[in-house]
Amino acid sequence: RWTIAAGRKGYQVTGIDPDLGAVLAARRVAQQLGVEAEFVVADARFLPFPRSSYDQVFSYSVLQHLSKQNVELALREAATVLSDEGGALIQMPNRLGLRSAYQQLRRMGKARGIFHVRYWTPWELKRTFNQLIGPSQISADGYFGLGIQHGR
Repeated sequence: RWTIAAGRKGYQVTGIDPDLGAVLAARRVAQQLGVEAEFVVADARFLPFPRSSYDQVFSYSVLQHLSKQNVELALREAATVLSDEGGALIQMPNRLGLRSAYQQLRRMGKARGIFHVRYWTPWELKRTFNQLIGPSQISADGYFGLGIQHGR
């Protein structure tokens, strides 16, 4: 949906997903809506794009499902494909948010599924993003929401 939204705004956009079925569905929807967008089967940890090939990297509610080690791999890849003046806008869940605390309490003691959410403190996020992508800013996307946005 984010790739299609950006394409509708006129951006030259590439969406990725590791699932072929999801990519085929996204292509079909974009075509039906008349939206120009490219969709590629890819893993955020191993991006198939040349160095400095994108001006913007955007991720919303994706990386939170990966282990911290895999998030670091994905961020390194994002930094590699970003142009020198490029930026990243990446949403991650804030461990200290009100809704996050509620969700964590609610799930305490329950089995975790493959897509469970991993929460980060703002300090972990700032340190990790500064180290792997570059000087970063953190902003909340909603007082009662799960996430924090990171921009470079």
